[in-house]
Amino acid sequence: MALALGYAWMKGFPAIPSSPHPRIAKAIGGTDARTYVYSRGGFIDWEYLWRIDAEPTVIEEVIQALELRKSVTIPAQFWKMPPYYWPRSLSPEMKAFRSLNFSDDTRGADGAHFFLLHDPEKKRAYVWFRDNF
Repeated sequence: MALALGYAWMKGFPAIPSSPHPRIAKAIGGTDARTYVYSRGGFIDWEYLWRIDAEPTVIEEVIQALELRKSVTIPAQFWKMPPYYWPRSLSPEMKAFRSLNFSDDTRGADGAHFFLLHDPEKKRAYVWFRDNF
């Protein structure tokens, strides 16, 4: 039983509503948006995966609040993230955005870095947040 519960927790099941990053919270404040967080852990550097369920206009506010830019590439590792609800492939309507210094394959510079994939059809965004010390 404990093994099954541990495995389910590692896969992000069930998706548990949680408080988002302060800049995301400010952008979605006053709306019926819901956020779910999955911690990838860390020692000095931390990584989190957020799912935001919200209207496309709210997701656009989040993109503005995080100062993200359109991205032509999507990190290969993005598709392999553990939560069961995480996307596994790109559909035509999805749009990718990233922080200026978000690195695809390295740790990147110190600070907060975001990669966001917006799925307007499902009214959902997936955010990979790196908090590098």
